[in-house]
Amino acid sequence: VSEPSGTARAGEGVHSGIPFGKGTLKSPDDLVFVDAQGKTVPAQFESLSKWEDGSQRWVLLNFRETLGAGEAKSYSLRQRRPGEAAAFPERITITDTNDVFTVDTGKVRFDIPIYAGSILSNIQRRDAAGKWIAVSKSGLDAIIWRTGVKYFRSRIENCTVESAGPLKAVIKIEGHHLLWDGATSDFDPLEIPTFAFIMRVFVWAGSDEIRLQYTFINDNRDTSTPVAMAKLL
Repeated sequence: VSEPSGTARAGEGVHSGIPFGKGTLKSPDDLVFVDAQGKTVPAQFESLSKWEDGSQRWVLLNFRETLGAGEAKSYSLRQRRPGEAAAFPERITITDTNDVFTVDTGKVRFDIPIYAGSILSNIQRRDAAGKWIAVSKSGLDAIIWRTGVKYFRSRIENCTVESAGPLKAVIKIEGHHLLWDGATSDFDPLEIPTFAFIMRVFVWAGSDEIRLQYTFINDNRDTSTPVAMAKLL
């Protein structure tokens, strides 16, 4: 792994797909990731595809590393020894309580409330003393403005945990944008849901970084709908 841009990286997430020959690897759990000195590096392995006999064809490797500007480091894989357990100093937890998903990396935590306006709410960050501090009063919303009408606000309809950790988690959020009535501070009940969206949230254990991938979908195929602006707020 090399740092090509001349910028030091601290705890940067790294992921890569690794191919295996047919019959070579039965399970990703049989792998151990080590550095150039043979020291075990905490890593998360996920199966991407399998051969006809059930053995692994492609495995996704996820780990975090710190590199100086222009620095390069070497790593390798080996088979897990009998009785050797995977060690993760920090773990992500994801819980689902009454249609509210709570994600906790140890450094940042937030809620994903189904059927609510905010995509991410109750966002908090742990300070050096270990105290949780609120970093956002209103949370994160996706807003669409159309010329001459009120704005459309995101409303979550489904949440799927695509990867639950323990090192890296990916959460897929789906929904639509609905017309927002500022007078009632609620969605307009007469407005048909429009403009679907998919947002993927990427987080790492022990990190306060939240990465978002937002896909805006115009599912009004029968009509032309002009949009003035779309933003994440």
